[in-house]
Amino acid sequence: LDAGSALVVGNDYNDLDLLHWATNARVVANAPADLTDHFQTVVDHDQDGFSEAVCGWLVSG
Repeated sequence: LDAGSALVVGNDYNDLDLLHWATNARVVANAPADLTDHFQTVVDHDQDGFSEAVCGWLVSG
């Protein structure tokens, strides 16, 4: 698996290594502000942010 073919969805600082590694990195809206400022953001986890990230990634390419 290479960084360009993976989708990573995170929600907190424990995900930082993986978020920085992946070309396609997303965080949910309820992640800390410095993460949502740095990474593409999807709706929060209670609103199916993971599903939104996967669907958007699949549609884009």
